[in-house]
Amino acid sequence: MIPWEYFTERVLHVLISLPSSFLSFLLQMPKKKLRVRVIEHWIQTAKECFNIGNFNSLMAIIMAFNMSPLERLKKTVESNKT
Repeated sequence: MIPWEYFTERVLHVLISLPSSFLSFLLQMPKKKLRVRVIEHWIQTAKECFNIGNFNSLMAIIMAFNMSPLERLKKTVESNKT
């Protein structure tokens, strides 16, 4: 049986590392069109996480979208709204 402390530690690790990994990957994209496609993919992933009840991953994705480096990519975010 897995101790709860270990489980909690792993969940917190994912919640902290996923947004950073997502942003690192996204910011390395040279073209706006590629960044938009990646964001659209993660939006669909977040919707699927919600549908299956995977709220830990959903919150990690939401945290990534709320980080300031992504918000500074105004043209990419605006392109994704249409």
